[in-house]
Amino acid sequence: MSDSYIEDEIDLAKIFFTLKSNIKKILLLTFSVTLITLLIVICRPNVYSSSTILSSESSSSKLGGNLGGLASLAGIDTSSDELDNFDYLKTIIYDKDFNYSLIKKYKLIEKLNSRKNYLYPLGLTFMRKLGKKDFKYDEMGYFTTYKQLLSMLSLSKNKKTSLINLGIISSDRILARELVDIYLKESINYLKKKDLKDLNKQITYYKDQLQITPIVELRTTISSVLSSLIQKKVLSDSSEFYLFKQITKPKISNVKEKTKPKRSLILIISFISSFILGCMLVLLRESFLRKNSF
Repeated sequence: MSDSYIEDEIDLAKIFFTLKSNIKKILLLTFSVTLITLLIVICRPNVYSSSTILSSESSSSKLGGNLGGLASLAGIDTSSDELDNFDYLKTIIYDKDFNYSLIKKYKLIEKLNSRKNYLYPLGLTFMRKLGKKDFKYDEMGYFTTYKQLLSMLSLSKNKKTSLINLGIISSDRILARELVDIYLKESINYLKKKDLKDLNKQITYYKDQLQITPIVELRTTISSVLSSLIQKKVLSDSSEFYLFKQITKPKISNVKEKTKPKRSLILIISFISSFILGCMLVLLRESFLRKNSF
């Protein structure tokens, strides 16, 4: 037992001696890697975020029973009210065709390739001119921009409060706020137009049924449903955010409110990791040389 303890102590002493005798090499590697990391993080622009908080408003004009089935047989969509508003919004915002229409309408390929509002540490504004890419409004340009937008976009729902967060992260803090406004405005308009189209179709259908139905009780029921549909149409036209209510508006982040990169944390991790790597390489080299000497 004592011999084993002595051997372990000797091995630890050898390891400590090896590391101490190669400390300059270890530190050289550590500072070299840390310096390279520093140059990389300095060349990366700040990333900012902008978001808006929405609450989902409940729908009060669902069609049910036999009338809903009757409308479905007539080719009228009566299920849209039953779809969760968040899922409804999410389906539209992540839709490829919807994003392509935004790219074309707001010239997003050009805006996403512009670096005029990028902010770098130490005031390195000349970095804005580096790494610029040519942009084209062709199929590849649309697809690349669509993928880029998806990586910038976030849409989530709080399970406890049911509040919806629509956000954008971008190196352009002004564009981040603009994109939130664009997505919110265009997605709401898309949903409103689609639902109003369905409402008009339903109203037309029930008006026709009201004219040809001889049964008084059924006419009364149809009139009630027709009245609720017209009421919903009026409310939809007057509502700014349609199925939602905006709780907070998106804002332009302050220059100091960057989301990432966490440069200090990156440098600390780089320093520690490279120091450990240096120690491991020195010990592996020493072990390799020792084996070859026998």
